[in-house]
Amino acid sequence: ETEHQNNISISDLENLKVFNHKGFELLGAVEWKNEKTYPRVLDIKNKLKLDELTNIDLSSRVQRVMMCSRGVDNFIKDLTPNSLVITSADRSDILLAVCLAAKNGMKIAGIILTAKEYLNNEIKKLCLETAEETGVAILVTKSRSVSTILRIANIDVMGIPLDDKER
Repeated sequence: ETEHQNNISISDLENLKVFNHKGFELLGAVEWKNEKTYPRVLDIKNKLKLDELTNIDLSSRVQRVMMCSRGVDNFIKDLTPNSLVITSADRSDILLAVCLAAKNGMKIAGIILTAKEYLNNEIKKLCLETAEETGVAILVTKSRSVSTILRIANIDVMGIPLDDKER
């Protein structure tokens, strides 16, 4: 899928027929960037009241949310840049795969670990440094995966938080 961009100047906009009407003039124009319409990890963290394990900037944009209950061999084929992965905290294989993908250069927005009481402390220690070095947010909740994905589905992504200056 090829993405193309049409560059339109201010004079191109001013010359549109609609601006030939008396008293109707172009006041300004804002450049459109699809990625700026994506919510930040911070927005999702705040809306869902998630706890943060990593100490990183949460301004990464989430292009895709994926709930993972499959094995790593199937999951890794679908992992794409700017994804936010939701999985149970006892799926250490998924957490390790996300951290390894990030360490190998894939930009991952973050991972939400549900049922946080099942997170293995040894796996957590192993992944935290890599996650922080690569900018992967690790967020946790006591909620289960299905309820978490349903709560994300109800987030109003068009409502722009006041602190999101880029949007």
